[in-house]
Amino acid sequence: MYSPLFHTRRRQCQPTVFPALNFNAKADAEGLHEAMNRFGYNSEKLINIICHRDIEQRLKIVKEYKTLYGVGLEESLKSKLSGNMRKLVLALITPLPHFFAKELHDAMYGLGTTESVLIE
Repeated sequence: MYSPLFHTRRRQCQPTVFPALNFNAKADAEGLHEAMNRFGYNSEKLINIICHRDIEQRLKIVKEYKTLYGVGLEESLKSKLSGNMRKLVLALITPLPHFFAKELHDAMYGLGTTESVLIE
């Protein structure tokens, strides 16, 4: 018997962001620091680094940034970014279990729930 739900559960998913070739966490951490070191920030450089690395590489950059500059990348980004750019970049540097936990908490907090988040 064919079941679409069963079929989708068995389907192998493919990543949408692939690991960067010749990845260097130190160079990326330095690039992010440079992009945020000016008045404001260099959005093109931030996007090119953050959005072209997979989650494992982004987490290595976060760790390297803390080692190099003594302050967390998240704190540096929070001080420079705002609005949707801030939300996006912070979500991209958050470990997946923490990201999912926050999304679930936010979906259930307060009056009502956001069912679409719970289903996803």
